[in-house]
Amino acid sequence: MKARDRIVSECRKLLLEKKESESYETAISFLRKRNLSKTQSIMVLMEAANISMAQSKECVHFSKTWQDMREQDEKIINLAEKILVDNKSEEK
Repeated sequence: MKARDRIVSECRKLLLEKKESESYETAISFLRKRNLSKTQSIMVLMEAANISMAQSKECVHFSKTWQDMREQDEKIINLAEKILVDNKSEEK
C-alpha cells in the first residue's frame, strides 16, 4: 500500500470515529501533523470524506488547524485578484 493510500485510509477512519462536528478538524489536524501541505490536505480530505473539492477547501481553509495560515493565504488571494483586475483594465 502506498503512503498516500495509507494516509487516506487513516483519515477515513478518523472521520468515522468522531462526531461529525469534530471529525473534519481531527482529520485535518492529523494530515498537518503528517507534514501534508494545505493543498495536499484538501486533496486527501476530499477523497477520504467523499466530498467536493470546494467543500474540502472550505473545511481546510477555515479549520483551527490551518488558522495560522489563513490571513497570509487571504492576502495572497487578494493580491492575485488585484493583479488580474489591473491586467484586464490595461488590456482595454
